[in-house]
Amino acid sequence: MGGIAGIYGQRGSFKQLETMAEAIDHRGCIDQQWFTDSDFEQESILFNGALVNREMCSDSITDADYALDCYKTHGDRCVAKLEGTFAFAIHDPNRGLVLGRDSLGVVPLYVGQNDGTWYFASEIKALADRVSKIEAIPPGALSIINGSQQKHFLTDNKEGLDASGLDASKGEVEEAIRTELESSIERILYNASSMGVYLSGGLDSSIIASIVSEEIPGVKSFCVGMKGSPDLSHARLCADKFGTDHYEYSYDLEDMLSVLPDVIYHLESYDMALVRSSIPNYMLARLASEHVDQVCSGEGADELFCGYEYMKGLPPEQLLDETDSLLRNLHNTGLQRGDRMSAAFGLEANVPFLSKEMILLAHSIPPQMKINCQGVEKWILRTAFADQLPPEVARRKKQKFSIGAGSFSILEDYAKETYGDGIWAPGTVTPSGHRITTYEEGLYYDMFKSVFPQQTIEATVGHTEFV
Repeated sequence: MGGIAGIYGQRGSFKQLETMAEAIDHRGCIDQQWFTDSDFEQESILFNGALVNREMCSDSITDADYALDCYKTHGDRCVAKLEGTFAFAIHDPNRGLVLGRDSLGVVPLYVGQNDGTWYFASEIKALADRVSKIEAIPPGALSIINGSQQKHFLTDNKEGLDASGLDASKGEVEEAIRTELESSIERILYNASSMGVYLSGGLDSSIIASIVSEEIPGVKSFCVGMKGSPDLSHARLCADKFGTDHYEYSYDLEDMLSVLPDVIYHLESYDMALVRSSIPNYMLARLASEHVDQVCSGEGADELFCGYEYMKGLPPEQLLDETDSLLRNLHNTGLQRGDRMSAAFGLEANVPFLSKEMILLAHSIPPQMKINCQGVEKWILRTAFADQLPPEVARRKKQKFSIGAGSFSILEDYAKETYGDGIWAPGTVTPSGHRITTYEEGLYYDMFKSVFPQQTIEATVGHTEFV
């Protein structure tokens, strides 16, 4: 895990930099620097993340070194040349400040300016009292800042890959999925020292756990849920089959309410669907962090393989565009949840389904293999791993994290009972123009404004298009 925090310009101070780093030190080691054009004659870099395409490099070459060399060699194309999850800040004496982010925005990076001085950091809270406007560096972008000017260069993250339609049999597609997902996990494990797996007992996390358990016998697996929830029972089935060292945590409404303020603070959002799923995810990350430094999760499979219920109603020819839309927005919904909840405990959450190669493979698979004629979602993914999973899990329908964990309607009912007289009732409009739709959302927004009163932060919040 870890993060970056920095200042570019003459009007900063080391005290400001220290305060910014302290605001996000829960992430782990914070790489920090105050850049001024007069003090730096050569390129230097702040780096956060992990690269997976440098296996042939000497162990003495760090990811930061590799990324800086890549920038020196390829310039504005460097983001497309790097594979993995990352964000970086490079001071280039000839160009100014150069900020870059991986193609999906798995690793966060935000920037803003005040009177010609630029501030950037891995989380919004580090910038809240520094600038009047906060921007996320777009996924897959290189942002060049010089003086008061900022330019984004969006790069083609599919460079060198074949995005044409896949003309193959069902068996060949299944084999391609297995091979690529196994390769993605092998690349992640290459330099990992202490790895575990999130195991909800759903299809996606179970597939990941199955593969990782073959590479790391007895790998530690983690699950949370309310007593008697489907996730807990299905996860135990998988843990028994895979031979994992399994840990679980059961929670109740009191637990949910106790962590809710911290969830919203770390999440930096009040989006109702995102907060709902972040509550169990927060407790899951807390549990895992007591045993390992990194985990693998099943994030991204629903987007790639059409796992959402509403997608069954779309014409097949629209599914690829819908997948692209979901992936473009993932950086401030599901990936934001995954990053912030794990970072709250200094835990690194890896996303094997979202490798560049896996995305291109999934894009090339015909829609009828993702949702079959009987309306079974993620059909080809199910059949590809059916022999490796308990039958109950291979057939298990997609459920939102909060549903599977058993807590979907608990806070909704609580908010109706306790927040009926709240100021942010359904129908009210926030200063940023968002209309509150439920008492539950009003409760989350109220808590959000209590820790983030700045309008600059509210303007960064993304909203889930379906709940």
